[in-house]
Amino acid sequence: MTLNFEPYIGAPPLRFGITTKEASAILGEPGSVQINTAGPAGREFTFDEMRLAFDTNDHLYQIGFDKNFTGTLLYNGTDILRHSEALKLLSEIDGKPCVWVGFIMLMNLGLRLGGYHEEADEGRTVSIFNRGRYDSKISRLTPFVM
Repeated sequence: MTLNFEPYIGAPPLRFGITTKEASAILGEPGSVQINTAGPAGREFTFDEMRLAFDTNDHLYQIGFDKNFTGTLLYNGTDILRHSEALKLLSEIDGKPCVWVGFIMLMNLGLRLGGYHEEADEGRTVSIFNRGRYDSKISRLTPFVM
């Protein structure tokens, strides 16, 4: 599966605002469904290769990828999970990379990156989020310097 990330839109056909029913029509039935305890109230659907977070109105607001994603997640033709210079490229495009609780936050692109700037063996993670998702954290963001 190849997905093209679009800031604040999603990774079509997974667009922010679709319902759990629409997501299941695209990806099949989720492997698990649980109450979201790490973010806004709602549910998280886990598929083999990604996690989708839905709000209490049943609308998609975040898509998460990790090392188990065997597909390709592209932005402007660059595989952002596997390209060795992805962090540099994305930071330059965003213009204001920040750090929040160990994640690189690219608020202008709607991306949260994990494992890109550390030697951790857990691999990279990418979360694509909708507009406003992390606005309450802005005062706690600190500039990220490469």
